[in-house]
Amino acid sequence: TSLALQSSEAKYRTLFESMDEGLCICEMLFDEDGRPDDYRLLEVNSIFGSLTGLVGAVGKTARELIPGLEAEWFEIYGRVVQTGEPVRFENQSIVMNRWFDVNAFATGEPGRNQFAALFTNITERKLIEQERERFLSVGADLQVIADRHGRFQWVSPTMEQTLGWTKAELLARSWTDLVHPDDLAGSSVEAAELFSEHVTVAYESRYRHKDGTYRWFLWNAQSYPSQIDPAERVLYAAAVDITDRKQTEIALQESEQRLRISQLAAKIGTWDWDVVADRIIWSPEYYALYGLDPTTPSTYDNWLATVMESDREIADRSVRAALEQQQTYLDFEFRIVHPTKGIRWFGSRGQILYAPDGQPLRAIGISIDVTDRKQAEIALAERARELAALNTLLAQTASQLKERNQELDSFVHIVSHDLKAPLRGIANLSVWIEEDLDGLSAHTTQQLNLLRSRVQRMDDTIAGLLEYARVGRQDSQLELVSVAELLAEVIESIAPPPTFKIDLTSQLPTLETRKLLLYQVFTNLISNAFKHHDRPDGSVRISSTERDDFYEFAIADNGPGIPPGDRDRIFVIFQAANPQKNPDSSGVGLSIVKKIVEAESGTIRLESELGQGTTFYFTWPKRSPTVASEPRTIEQD
Repeated sequence: TSLALQSSEAKYRTLFESMDEGLCICEMLFDEDGRPDDYRLLEVNSIFGSLTGLVGAVGKTARELIPGLEAEWFEIYGRVVQTGEPVRFENQSIVMNRWFDVNAFATGEPGRNQFAALFTNITERKLIEQERERFLSVGADLQVIADRHGRFQWVSPTMEQTLGWTKAELLARSWTDLVHPDDLAGSSVEAAELFSEHVTVAYESRYRHKDGTYRWFLWNAQSYPSQIDPAERVLYAAAVDITDRKQTEIALQESEQRLRISQLAAKIGTWDWDVVADRIIWSPEYYALYGLDPTTPSTYDNWLATVMESDREIADRSVRAALEQQQTYLDFEFRIVHPTKGIRWFGSRGQILYAPDGQPLRAIGISIDVTDRKQAEIALAERARELAALNTLLAQTASQLKERNQELDSFVHIVSHDLKAPLRGIANLSVWIEEDLDGLSAHTTQQLNLLRSRVQRMDDTIAGLLEYARVGRQDSQLELVSVAELLAEVIESIAPPPTFKIDLTSQLPTLETRKLLLYQVFTNLISNAFKHHDRPDGSVRISSTERDDFYEFAIADNGPGIPPGDRDRIFVIFQAANPQKNPDSSGVGLSIVKKIVEAESGTIRLESELGQGTTFYFTWPKRSPTVASEPRTIEQD
């Protein structure tokens, strides 16, 4: 038994020392809380020290050999002895600046906390990989290696930069997680064919950037046997980012589609005529506009046959004359008979190209359906004839109106001269009778006074009629008018009773208007307020409100008010409110006011309550419209 043990030990030692890899057997050390805290090297083979640089390591702890060693390594080896599960990883030694493939596994009896670590030098391989990484990092292509299950095994730095994902993030997922949903089915079929030893050339697909956008890639790919398991195949693929090109192509397609739609909407078809071969290329829109069968041979004679027979000779002569005279531009109009739309007007415009000897080679242009324009021109010509006839009628009407205005002026003169003169005579005669007949009775004197008041009322009525006739027929210049100053003039001129109160608001505007017309409106409305008041101590309040393009003025009194039955007729000429109480009223004043206001594009209305008073509202433009009229002179005796 002792000899057998010695033999086994010798074989173990021979194997232990003949290995090309560094091997160490260690004991795991734990702190008071049972956490891995350090490990002691119990045994190492002869190559271990020269390979790792840890010379004289037996009996020493890792912290003694490598001060500042990170606790991560104690946790890794601690899990090995605690779970019995081996681990394998790559590590770069900080002592020798070498890369190792480390394979650690538990040894000895359970509870002894021992493990072995086999160190394989992979420095040369890692240097080759680093060189490859450096070379690929400067390349513009995106390169990946993926397994049959779609998982990335390796990605180039350009892949990281292009998609925004880190290398670790890409290696942790499948390429199927990144492919656009619309491209996934096609990409899966392409990948399956690759693993059947097919080759992919110029395959397009979209991959998701980390920010959620998608990039277009153009792939070349092929599968090869795996170096680890030759029975399995690994996919090698390289791509270029064609996003800018695809966006340009998509924009171009959209632009062409918009152009095609706009051509249809604008009723435009294009044509390209090879004059030498007599072959015309018509666009699809051209066939649609002409109602032609797309199989129709596209020659000059076939085009000419589409032209309406009555226009055919003129159209043919226009084309041939342009070619013979070496004109560079072609422009003419003609009609066709569309199979479903009837007669349509077309304009054909194009550029003609010639050989150096002057022979026509090619003509390129468009055909436009101008039916709507031609119909509009015809309608416009008809409208022009109608307007000419209307202008003639208006001129005749203006002439007749001028004659009527002259007649009206003559009538006004007659009224002024022939009616008012006798009235003055009657008034004077009543005064003379009263003077000649001394000692008249009170009753006779009262009758003579009544006679003179009736004469005065008739004179006022005639004056009102003359004023009413003048409204809208007199020219007056626009001027800047302060309403506050204008009202001061009005109040002074009508001289209200001293016991009567007139209140003006402080916010009265200044506007550009015809002063005399506004003066007449305020004069009539304010004088009516105290003329028809039932008390000598009444009051009137004048205010204004600014609107969009006009002002609204209000003249409010506290008089007896206007009965509801009289409110609609007081603006009618000769219709006064309460004529029994106001026998001297001519019934013309408010008619004049209404006519002036409406002539200035305004409105007038009233609100009244019996016993509470009446308010007249009228609007007046901020700037009165310019009115052109012939100057008139109305004579008045």
